[in-house]
Amino acid sequence: MLHWSGQGASIIGSQAAATFAIASMTRVGAVLAAIWLAWDSLRRPARWLPPGLAMIGVAAIIAIAVQPRLMLAVIPLMGVIGVVAVVVNAFRR
Repeated sequence: MLHWSGQGASIIGSQAAATFAIASMTRVGAVLAAIWLAWDSLRRPARWLPPGLAMIGVAAIIAIAVQPRLMLAVIPLMGVIGVVAVVVNAFRR
């Protein structure tokens, strides 16, 4: 609405900030729309994926984002943890 009415610069402060805000809100809206459309298929993998493995995956992503050099150690570690989680899950059944 701000872009079409031309009021973005007067509300936000400058034209550059208004353009940035409109672009970022459009991208966030597109991502939320994609998540909304894929919501049912996003819920299905949670049944076969062990919850601990998902949390370790999030922690690994955060560790790689903070220190990219850790990628050489974190990716093989995630593979080992994933295999162990699948084997343990198979023996539980």
